[in-house]
Amino acid sequence: MRPVIGMVILLLFTQFGYSQKKWTLSECIDYSLQNNLELKDFYYSEASNKENLKQSYRDFLPQINGVLDGSKAFGRSVNPADNSFVNNNFFSSNYRIEASVDLFQGLKRLKTIESGKLLLEASMNDGMHYKYMLAFDLMSAYLDVLYFEELIVIQQEQLSIAQDNYDLIEKKIELGLMAGADLFEAQSTLLADSLSYIQSVNSSQEAQLNLLNKMNLPANEFIKLDPTSIDEFIFSNKDLSNLSLTTIHNKALSFIPDIKSSELQVLAARKNIEIARSDLYPSATVFGGYSTGFYETFVNGEGKTVPFFNQLDGNSKQLIGVSLNIPIFSKGTTHSKIELSKIETLRQENVLNQKKQALKEIIQGLMLEQKALEKEASVSSNNIKAQNLAFFTAQKKYENGLINILAFHQAKTAYSQALTENLLIKFNGIVTKSTLGFYYGLPTFKNLIKN
Repeated sequence: MRPVIGMVILLLFTQFGYSQKKWTLSECIDYSLQNNLELKDFYYSEASNKENLKQSYRDFLPQINGVLDGSKAFGRSVNPADNSFVNNNFFSSNYRIEASVDLFQGLKRLKTIESGKLLLEASMNDGMHYKYMLAFDLMSAYLDVLYFEELIVIQQEQLSIAQDNYDLIEKKIELGLMAGADLFEAQSTLLADSLSYIQSVNSSQEAQLNLLNKMNLPANEFIKLDPTSIDEFIFSNKDLSNLSLTTIHNKALSFIPDIKSSELQVLAARKNIEIARSDLYPSATVFGGYSTGFYETFVNGEGKTVPFFNQLDGNSKQLIGVSLNIPIFSKGTTHSKIELSKIETLRQENVLNQKKQALKEIIQGLMLEQKALEKEASVSSNNIKAQNLAFFTAQKKYENGLINILAFHQAKTAYSQALTENLLIKFNGIVTKSTLGFYYGLPTFKNLIKN
């Protein structure tokens, strides 16, 4: 039986194909930040808002257009030279350059620039928030792999104990000291532990694949992790248990990028109300232009068409003026824009309040979970000591024939469950404490995530 179990363990381990390099949590997060495809969408959104802001500055520049046209008239037409009617075919062309500058538009363009700045900063905060969420997601995936690796060690130890017990019973049966039925019980325990071990290895492989996918690494490139690298994210010297919910919540509101983004969206929405109201005010524009043309019907005293360049000089004219546009009635469109902008502002304010409330609930849940885990950790540690002693005692009694195999199996199972529960509490505690520390403003990812 032992060679078979050994072969199973060997085959399971060879499926991993770990690389020699040990990846720290920082390296995994950094690699994911550099290769995450969804993160690129935030970069594109930021670039788009940046270009919109640049254009809002360029809108202050004059608008200049050049126009060239040429036409061939047939039949009865107006002579461009003297506005008389002629019946002959002729060619004409016009050339002009026009320029205009808006003098006043109800401060619309200034408000547009202010809104553009707010939207750009909001998009930068959106990208930063996604980076933090991605980092926490990576941390969770990283810890899942470590959890299953430690669970495999526990299960392997239990499997080894079951194997030793099976071998011991087999020898005693050969010596006539035990009945053959005990071997079936031992074999059942051994196979059950083998199944648990295989399931843990499979779960470990799934956790590895999940981590690789989040890092955007090839699925066939299993990596080996460095368990000691998580220490820099725990901040075990920071005791947050005595802090109030209000203290942590207010601290989080002051820097969480998602909250900052919503606050900026609210300010931008208020600017949009002012932009919509600017259409109620008159607008002024100064304009100017230069034009000239060539006409085949423009002839000299000899009846010949005046040369092209002579016409360009003689037909030229200049124009300069000011235009004042006074809105009187626009079928209610301006009023509608203002009202829609107000509604959008209320919606953005509601989104902000929702995020603040959700953040408070998350922090409250983390605080309760941390207190619960601290109590569970203390009880779990004592439970391990008690179950270890109980198992050791049961093992000695079983070897001396004082208890049956069923009682021994129960003691062994209880000890294994105590180890597994303690391991789960340990890793849940790491996630909870590091997340709560982040919301309190501790530099959880200070060396990884930069603006």
